Amino acid sequence: MDTEAEILWEERCCDGLAAYGARRTENAIISWRAAALIAERFDGDDPRRAATQSNLGLALAIERRLDEADAACQSAAAAWQAARSWVATMSADGTARSSTFHHRLELKHQDSFAEHYRRRHQTLCAGAASLTSFNHGLVLIALDRGPVGIALVGEAVRVRCASFGASNPELLSMIEITADLAPETVPAEVAHARTHLGHGECGRSMPERWRMDRPPQMNDRRRLLGAVCMTGLMARDDLP
Repeated sequence: MDTEAEILWEERCCDGLAAYGARRTENAIISWRAAALIAERFDGDDPRRAATQSNLGLALAIERRLDEADAACQSAAAAWQAARSWVATMSADGTARSSTFHHRLELKHQDSFAEHYRRRHQTLCAGAASLTSFNHGLVLIALDRGPVGIALVGEAVRVRCASFGASNPELLSMIEITADLAPETVPAEVAHARTHLGHGECGRSMPERWRMDRPPQMNDRRRLLGAVCMTGLMARDDLP
């Protein structure tokens, strides 16, 4: 695979998220569409294809092209499902260990560690797909398909919490939006988990996690983490 293209995809996606966070939505959309052209070079089940399609759906929703956004979100959901097969067979590269003991332990129990990594990678994939589902639910609500959209939003909140924990900042944004639309759809276990955290008590955002955790070399773990961290969440100001 063309490593230069892969790095360029990461850069365009980072540009898009940074622009979107700064409320420069036109710049964000330009970056996401540039990333989409690059992603055409990736395999069909590559999770970065799913993240790219999800961001295209978000771009269309921001532009109020809701029927097209609906179709793009459906395509992204199917791409995330395909990515689960990619994750199941990805190279389970271990994380660099700080001690010889832990490194030897991992070598001794390679099969167990490999299975642990794959389970964790599937969880990351599900957590990223939850942002696609959440955005899609908001689009469906705007298209007067409220019951389906609200159910999708509630399930997305539950999956996000299960994948990344109650301190995840994207989850907090999801809960705040959901509470405005239909507070009864916030799953009880998620609401309970959040009550034990202060309003500002959050972990790292996805862009922060990307900067801190990405492997220095291009490998399957970096490709997955890129997809997970580069998937955008609709901002409250852009609710259709």
